[in-house]
Amino acid sequence: MPILFLMGAPLFTPLYAQQVVISPDADTVYVCPDSILVLSAKGGTGYFWSSPTLTISNPSADTLRLTVPASGGLVVLTASVNGIAQRDSVHIVVANP
Repeated sequence: MPILFLMGAPLFTPLYAQQVVISPDADTVYVCPDSILVLSAKGGTGYFWSSPTLTISNPSADTLRLTVPASGGLVVLTASVNGIAQRDSVHIVVANP
């Protein structure tokens, strides 16, 4: 996208899309059985964690601590970014050593 200049100053600057991200930033996380997994939210406000299979004790926190059962699961983060709801998710897979 070109940037237009008038007398050395830009008329506008390009906007870059901000997005909500779960850290660690991976689509799938591998953990040992009965381990504690810490997930952090970045890039938004009004965080809400959910899962169809895992119990989430504090769904509005920016950091989530989970004791992962042997079956693993899916965690979904929903947050507002500039007034628009965005989602990120991570699959948790339990790998036996």
